[in-house]
Amino acid sequence: MKLKLLYLSLISLILSSLSNAQGLAPQFLPTGSEITWEGFYEGVTEDDYGDEDSGRISVESRTIFNDGEGTYQYLKTGSNTATINFEIGDEEFQHGSLTIKFTSTTGGTYTATGTYSVYGGEDGELIEKTYTASGTFEFSFLMISSGNMPRLKVGTKYSQKLKATGGNPVYVWSITKGKLPIGLKLEKNGKISGIPKKAGRSTVTVKVTDRNRTTATKELTLRCYKP
Repeated sequence: MKLKLLYLSLISLILSSLSNAQGLAPQFLPTGSEITWEGFYEGVTEDDYGDEDSGRISVESRTIFNDGEGTYQYLKTGSNTATINFEIGDEEFQHGSLTIKFTSTTGGTYTATGTYSVYGGEDGELIEKTYTASGTFEFSFLMISSGNMPRLKVGTKYSQKLKATGGNPVYVWSITKGKLPIGLKLEKNGKISGIPKKAGRSTVTVKVTDRNRTTATKELTLRCYKP
């Protein structure tokens, strides 16, 4: 049995960022989250002893989703709680559920119970064992953290790099709406540079794309003034 499969259920369940008016748990699993987790599992090995585990994974998911190795179904059960039922594998089969409790909009605790089947016994037949797991999780989602740019002075060299957090770097930047002030350009690495030539206000929508092709957008305002 691959322990990775157990934690794909854990990780795939842990959700996204936007909190809502109904509590910390989202109604659906959004895509593009980066999940980190650490915990302890028991009864998952042949000798039934436990061990620590931790990791990171990028999540693309909805209410019901399949990662090619298993099927997972997410259900919000309360304002700050959710469960996920999972079935993983063929011959070495796992099934169970995880309970998540959000203590903030970016993390919380989890517990898991389930069973898995492995070949064993005197005749090498397929037998079923149980396991439990618990620990904490944190998640991040791709977002643009830059706010409005500092004021620009006409005729003065300007350089400012846009910032993003979460997702799966490397980030690639572009403009989807509007134009930068005359004399400025946006490079793919997020750097805005140049010499503004005209006073005024410009509003642009910038987009960042990470390695998983997840995107985030934000509207920014740049103001140029004459010295």
